[in-house]
Amino acid sequence: MTMIETLISIVIIAIGLLGYAGLLLQSNKANLTSYQRSQATLLAYDIADAMRANRSSALAGQYNIAMGSAASSGSAVSTQDLVRWKSNLSKALPSGDGSIQVNGTGSATITIQWSNTSQVHAGEDSSTTFVTQTRI
Repeated sequence: MTMIETLISIVIIAIGLLGYAGLLLQSNKANLTSYQRSQATLLAYDIADAMRANRSSALAGQYNIAMGSAASSGSAVSTQDLVRWKSNLSKALPSGDGSIQVNGTGSATITIQWSNTSQVHAGEDSSTTFVTQTRI
């Protein structure tokens, strides 16, 4: 009888440990997603501050860049800012890319997109998009 009670308690403990392992796995996935969103936020603020520091170029459209396009080479401050920003996007986020649209009134839309494979289920899109609007 004692042997059966021991086996039952081992089964109950094993089920509890499996539940705990599943909880840890979900927690790690949520932490990774949170970290990536934080990185996207910091990178958006980074380029927004760079545009504020070089406001005349930003209003002239020199910071406008499309998703998937690389910043052209050159010695202009705006070009160097965009090259650095695109490089940081690809380093900080998996398949990270971004776009910037600045209109003549100083309203900027910064879009950052990356691959979020930790939250993907079968048949779902794996990209996450972060969009922020700010005044420069």
